[in-house]
Amino acid sequence: MKTTSKILLAGLPVIAMATGSFAAVGTAAPAPAPSTAVVTNGTAPQSTFVWTAAAMQAAKPMEIVAKGTAKPGPAPAVKATGPRGLIASQAAPGDAAPEAQAVPAAAPQPMSGGFTYPTPFTRYQVESQLRKQPGTRAVGKLFFTQNGGSYVCSASTISDNEIWTAGHCVSDGAGNWSSNMLFIPSYRNGTGPYGSFSCFNQTTSSAWHFSGDLRYDYAGADCGTNSLGQNFASTTGWLGFAWNWGYGFHYDDFGYPAAAPFNGQLLQRCESSFGHVDARMSGLQPQAIGCDMTGGSSGGPWIWQFGTGNYVNGENSYKYTTPSEPLEMYSPYYGDVTKAVYDAVVA
Repeated sequence: MKTTSKILLAGLPVIAMATGSFAAVGTAAPAPAPSTAVVTNGTAPQSTFVWTAAAMQAAKPMEIVAKGTAKPGPAPAVKATGPRGLIASQAAPGDAAPEAQAVPAAAPQPMSGGFTYPTPFTRYQVESQLRKQPGTRAVGKLFFTQNGGSYVCSASTISDNEIWTAGHCVSDGAGNWSSNMLFIPSYRNGTGPYGSFSCFNQTTSSAWHFSGDLRYDYAGADCGTNSLGQNFASTTGWLGFAWNWGYGFHYDDFGYPAAAPFNGQLLQRCESSFGHVDARMSGLQPQAIGCDMTGGSSGGPWIWQFGTGNYVNGENSYKYTTPSEPLEMYSPYYGDVTKAVYDAVVA
């Protein structure tokens, strides 16, 4: 039987990197199936942990490998597909309100796509001033600890006090939560123009949290205010959200890749149209686009209608390493369970 492996795109503990070890995801014995599709650690207090410049610098990426043949997690208690939906983005003070494009009809589902590996894409570094523009400024770098190690991911704002990221950035997929989360929107070379935001009360899918099911690898968290008492409404604005739209769209994908040849200090952007579904998975299949971002870009948003509607409709989740496919990025499909997690985050 052919074996496939994937790599999640979070940055992982320096201590593990130093010893050359790695963590297996999606292979642990699953916990009993939960009664709901969503799980949260909403009782967790806001962290008092201080992220120094040295601590941020020490949070370097490392591979987490998951076997493509891993047994799927518990079935979510929400049907897989339902009505399509859109939630509008919100401009920051002084910006013009976003103007949504005409909404196309949903592509047929499932859809095999128009490309085989490698799906075409363009990727470039977001220049210093462009990172402060509407839409782009809602993307930032996420620091956190998990199982005693320092990690980095990417994330984006989705309301006045909430962010959206990958599930493996808030949970290890074996029932253990991340902590000490710090989000810096529009991050560049160690700082950001809008300050930093401590985040807590993480929420993800039960299928990811208990069984590491990559088909449901998305999450959100509540955040406090910056040192001036400002939230995202008065600093960055936030992105919209889309679910149950099928496959087949064009995306602008953002993130902070930290593994070579990147250094995690600069925002990167991939532009690509939908390539294909992940046929190596059953059920609600993730989708691929072309992108060469590396570890640290996990959780960075796939924005549909960038510059107008600014809808999050995917996020950087994983890549295949066996076979080696560094030029494609995968995201879970955004369906009913995604919306249930989103609703729990912004409630």
